[in-house]
Amino acid sequence: MSTIFRFLIATLILLPITVFAATDEWRVVKTTDQVKYTVDRANWLDLRAGDVVPDRAWVSTGPHGRLQLARGVESITFQPNTLAAITTSESLTVKTQIFQQAGSLDLEIEKRSQPHTAVQTPFLAAVVKGTIFHVTVERTKASVSVDRGLVQVTSFASGQQSNVAPGQSATVDKKAGMTVAGQLSKPHITTVAPSVAQIPAVGTTKLAGASKA
Repeated sequence: MSTIFRFLIATLILLPITVFAATDEWRVVKTTDQVKYTVDRANWLDLRAGDVVPDRAWVSTGPHGRLQLARGVESITFQPNTLAAITTSESLTVKTQIFQQAGSLDLEIEKRSQPHTAVQTPFLAAVVKGTIFHVTVERTKASVSVDRGLVQVTSFASGQQSNVAPGQSATVDKKAGMTVAGQLSKPHITTVAPSVAQIPAVGTTKLAGASKA
């Protein structure tokens, strides 16, 4: 297992069991070596083509590891050095949540009438109705870029929010807050109430947006 994931084991969270109510399963379509998962933060098991990823399991890819998951018409591709977990619940408005602590994910999400999928990172949340987009998480920032559809990106600590369209991107930095970019135009930034992240950044147990008290 690569150094980054040995380092992260101590900060992995056990995701709330209340979200465990999966009706559709994420199945491995393609995988390489250096792809493992854990449901208890202690034992890491290999993932192979055809395997079903347990709900709430953390999945890691090493420096040369890649993984593609599919659920119906939806897909999530893990790039090298990525650590993330997927939870599904039919009882919540947002049915699927991806908790991404490090690395890069490429996501193709089925279009529906209401927002139904969210990516939670240490610095931002990305909520979608249906789209193709990419999320990258580094030690002090996270970014979202969009190929198709619209992604609502919210910065936890600063309370900045933007609807990111195709050809546009948003980055949330630990210190600088949200910045946006676009090939033809930049997305507009609005202000909402700050909130608290659900997972910490690499190397810390502090959650973005949490009180210093």
